[in-house]
Amino acid sequence: MKEQSEPQRPLPSASTPPEHSVTPISTHVGYVVTDDAVLTIVRGEVDFGSNHHLNPAINEALARGLDLIVDLREVPFIDSSTARMLARAAGELRDQGDGRQVRLLQVQPVVSRLLQILEMDHLIGEATA
Repeated sequence: MKEQSEPQRPLPSASTPPEHSVTPISTHVGYVVTDDAVLTIVRGEVDFGSNHHLNPAINEALARGLDLIVDLREVPFIDSSTARMLARAAGELRDQGDGRQVRLLQVQPVVSRLLQILEMDHLIGEATA
């Protein structure tokens, strides 16, 4: 009796991804400058590898001395490096005087919990711009 074996599948190469490959999560950031604030909309998870996408909006707010309003309704996760980046921006805006601030809007529960743990939940609130 001859044993039948399953046909061998070719090993994945650089041109053929494995069957169960992980698709990277995209992060998208867009912003608009108004007279009073830099309004920023973020989509996707934001972590150490992607938080650099926030830099243009943060730099614009700091350079112009404007509030930084960040809409996080489509952000299911941020990591501590991103929270630290936002805290640093909030501190720099506060140091400029004129009551400028960072406000985080439409914060998802996981993000809100991280901000509470890091004692940064004071950044969550309504826009004043």
